[in-house]
Amino acid sequence: MLTRSRQTPLAISSSYSGARVEWRHKYNRLESTRVALAESHRAYHISLMELHTEIPSLVSDMFRRPAPLLEELSFYCVDGAQTGCTIPEALFDGRAPRLSCLELRSCAMPWNSPAFTHEALTTLVLHCILSKPSTAQLLQFLESAPRLQTLVLHHCLPPVRGAATQLDKSVTLSHLKVLSLRGIISDCYDFSRYIKLPPDTAIAIEVVHADRRYAPNLVAADLANMIAGFLDSRARSARGSSTDLTKLMIDESVYWGLRIRLGVASPDPTASDTSTYDSFLKYDFSIEWAAAPIYCREATARLMTGICAQLPLDHVRELHVEGRFSVSRRRWLATFGRLQEVDTVHLVGDVVYGFLRAFGEQRLEIDSSLLSAAAVVPVVAGASQNRLLPAMTRLTLRLVDLKSDESRKYLDLLRDGLAARAAFSSSSSPFKLTIAEDEIQAHFAAEMDRRIIVEHAFALPTDEPMGRWALGPFKEPTIYDDGDLP
Repeated sequence: MLTRSRQTPLAISSSYSGARVEWRHKYNRLESTRVALAESHRAYHISLMELHTEIPSLVSDMFRRPAPLLEELSFYCVDGAQTGCTIPEALFDGRAPRLSCLELRSCAMPWNSPAFTHEALTTLVLHCILSKPSTAQLLQFLESAPRLQTLVLHHCLPPVRGAATQLDKSVTLSHLKVLSLRGIISDCYDFSRYIKLPPDTAIAIEVVHADRRYAPNLVAADLANMIAGFLDSRARSARGSSTDLTKLMIDESVYWGLRIRLGVASPDPTASDTSTYDSFLKYDFSIEWAAAPIYCREATARLMTGICAQLPLDHVRELHVEGRFSVSRRRWLATFGRLQEVDTVHLVGDVVYGFLRAFGEQRLEIDSSLLSAAAVVPVVAGASQNRLLPAMTRLTLRLVDLKSDESRKYLDLLRDGLAARAAFSSSSSPFKLTIAEDEIQAHFAAEMDRRIIVEHAFALPTDEPMGRWALGPFKEPTIYDDGDLP
């Protein structure tokens, strides 16, 4: 029994507990970790999250000791942003043949380390590493990892733009399933030109926009070009059909910026919980400004239009738009006018005002003589192609001011849009409307068609971080910035 237990593969993990932990407990934890690492030849998983002063001493005993069973290796230097540490090149004496997952956070490992040349490697996660690779080093690694399935490069891309030479080569990542890039737009864009991906690769790109000197329209242009390049292979591949891309989410979920996610909708269209949505993502793009004072909220709507123009949205059925930025009637039609299959719409914040104008002001003038039972069907067939979201049967509006006297016009627009939708819709399904203001229910109960189901949704308390203050002034601007629209 004892012999068998000594042969059992081990999972070794050590986590920094904070500066306030008593020295005695810290010493015991580190000593226990050292004892465990002495058995690293039996480990299939090693994860160390420690200070920069502790990691080198913990791994010192592993320099020349092979790790024949090791599959997952992770180092996280918790204070690495200021100090950092370097993992020795000779770790495991270069003998860890099963290593398939390598993660480095705020620490470094020489790029000629055998850990980067394992053919078995399927996952590489690099986050804020201290020594950024050159383009040649990074491409050489990618060529030596033919089985790579997950590649995460956050704040560690080589600064290709402005380099002395540009490489005339590319690497095809035939088995890649997930690509995640985070950094300066120019670095992300230039790196993307060196790699070729399978059409069904899930892509996440988070652009950090440093300052106002690099104009938002240039950020959007670079990101749009990058997206177009990734989507080109998908569009030309039978495996890359866009029919599975059925859910579009647009919001300000990054600190100061815009996030756009496109993927596969959950089986239950009524589910409001988006916590499991990431598992369905295919494309996740965001632009984040480095600090609030330089955040160009007035450019957010333009970025949204520019990015959406590159995405395959023809089969989207669920649309979620949330934010403090304003979207005009004209921009709603220009950005989302081609979405003919959307049946579920969820809107939060200032984006609602422009939507209501686009929704309510699309009145089709029809001669009353045509409104006979025989004439309704042909009128509907032609009209739906020119209306915003003609297949919509479920609409949710949240955190928007629709109850003040000056907001009555928006209720009128909503009523007109719903009435027109009822007249022209060929769907037998009831239209479900949900609004975050309880007082609205009485208004619609008296004035809407009884086929329309009116409910009230939960409104976030005003004192919560993501409540009314976070979503802005609840006021439609007098002038929209639509200079980029045709």
